[in-house]
Amino acid sequence: MNTCLFCNKPTPRPRYCSTICIKRAWYLRNNPNVKSYFAKNPDFWKTETGIGLKWEKYGAKLLKAKHLLFNNRGSDLDWNGKMVDVKSAKLYKRKLKRGKPYGLKHKVLGTWVFHFENKTNPDFFLCICLIENKPFKILLIPNNNLPRKGITVGWKSYYNKFLIS
Repeated sequence: MNTCLFCNKPTPRPRYCSTICIKRAWYLRNNPNVKSYFAKNPDFWKTETGIGLKWEKYGAKLLKAKHLLFNNRGSDLDWNGKMVDVKSAKLYKRKLKRGKPYGLKHKVLGTWVFHFENKTNPDFFLCICLIENKPFKILLIPNNNLPRKGITVGWKSYYNKFLIS
C-alpha cells in the first residue's frame, strides 16, 4: 500500500490516490506562487474564495452541519440530509445620487444584496449579513420562498421571519 503524495491517504496506486489529487499537484507544481488553499498560502484568506470558505465553515459550525469542501454541485453544507448554500454580503451604502454625494442631508442605512444564480437548487440558503466583517443578521431561508435571481435585505425586511440569530 502506498501513500498519496498530495493528501497522504493510503492508496493502491503508485503516486496519487485520485485524478483530483493529480490535477491539484500538477497545478501547484506549475504555479508555485499561487494563492491556493492547498498551498497553505496565507494570502488565500484575502481572496473572494477564501472569504466565502471562512463563512461556509462558520455556517457549518452554527448549524452543526457537514461542510462539503469545494463542492462543485452547488451546495456548501449537508444539514441532516438537507442541502444548504451559504451566502455572505457586506452592508452596501449608496455613495452618489445623480453624481453628487448622497448622505449629506440623509442618514444612509444600507442594505445587503444576495445573488442566487446556482444551476442546482439547494433546499435552504443561509444568508449572513455582515457589518464590519462581523455577522449582524443570519437568515435560513427555504428555497421556495426566494425569487430566482436574488434578494435585497434591509434593516426591516420581509425575510426577517427567517432569522436564526
